[in-house]
Amino acid sequence: MKSLILFPLAAAVAVVLFPLSLPAQEDAGVLKARRAILEAEREASLKKMSDLRMKHIRTDRNLKRIHDKIMELHRNLALALDARPDIREMNDKILRLESEIELLDSKLNTGKTKPAEKQKREPGKGK
Repeated sequence: MKSLILFPLAAAVAVVLFPLSLPAQEDAGVLKARRAILEAEREASLKKMSDLRMKHIRTDRNLKRIHDKIMELHRNLALALDARPDIREMNDKILRLESEIELLDSKLNTGKTKPAEKQKREPGKGK
């Protein structure tokens, strides 16, 4: 007897709730599409900003001078860091791990098309 009462009640609840969930799902799809559009627009804007910055650095002497100083400082920092034994040791470890990963990848890809060959680096040298 209870099931006779509960079944129609459950069916009525399902009928009421199901249409309410559809617009929310539809809204989620619209929101996802809008998000994808905004992400694509953001990526395009970031690329345009980078191109615009480089254009100004190339054409403005003052900006070029600042950029060149920054690049020189960056290079000097990298050389000073790479001279540290612990940095060199960690870099060598990373290079060994990358080599082992590439070896495993080549074993896994046997019979498949070869992956693009990566630029080889010497141990003790930075990227």
